[in-house]
Amino acid sequence: MANRNFSLLADPSMMLAMPSETIVVTHIKTTTGSDTLKALSTVVLKGEIHNESGTLLDDFNGTLEFTLFDKEVNFVTIGKNNPAFNYDEWYNALYRGTTSVRNGIFEFEFWKYF
Repeated sequence: MANRNFSLLADPSMMLAMPSETIVVTHIKTTTGSDTLKALSTVVLKGEIHNESGTLLDDFNGTLEFTLFDKEVNFVTIGKNNPAFNYDEWYNALYRGTTSVRNGIFEFEFWKYF
């Protein structure tokens, strides 16, 4: 007889608490002006926090946590109990960092050994 252990991580009848604000990246370029990110290049990223209607939240102040991922990677499930299927996932994090948001606007520079 199979051992069918499981863990309940959340109540499936509850809605996820998703923020109503959205982050809009308005500018991402290297310091040399290129929009192609290469190894050892310094990148400047600018953006804004918008509300549900798409307008700038100029009274928003806080901290933004940022993760830059490499291209999506294709994975295949094992298919032990069900047929195997393919799915894509943002898997390889190239950079993680934080920056301050002032009046709904943020900007930061970073470089990484991509």
